Amino acid sequence: MTDEQIKHMVSRFLGWRLPENFSPDAGISFEAEYNVEYNAARGAPPQRHQPSGTNLFDASQAEAMVRYIVEGLPKSPLQKWYESRPLGTLSIGETKRLLGAEDPYPAQSAHSAGEKHD
Repeated sequence: MTDEQIKHMVSRFLGWRLPENFSPDAGISFEAEYNVEYNAARGAPPQRHQPSGTNLFDASQAEAMVRYIVEGLPKSPLQKWYESRPLGTLSIGETKRLLGAEDPYPAQSAHSAGEKHD
């Protein structure tokens, strides 16, 4: 996992809107609704806090947590398969199938198939 990926995960974690049933523990209190009585007196529903991320960690602490989470992360079957192959033996066709993408080198493929191209 790259530093860029970890920083992206940290940013997403800190920006995530907490679910409606968010319920902190360890003495942390959270009142989702506010101005309950004031709004009720005016026939309006209470206002709701909509927190995102967390106030428990700053960005560097969240980054440390994400690095802890991904440390020792098992490799996917695709990573294991790819790493078992000798360097440079993946054909263009195999690369296309793995990536689910169009041919990244169409001119090269056409040339190798004996077709003319400009």
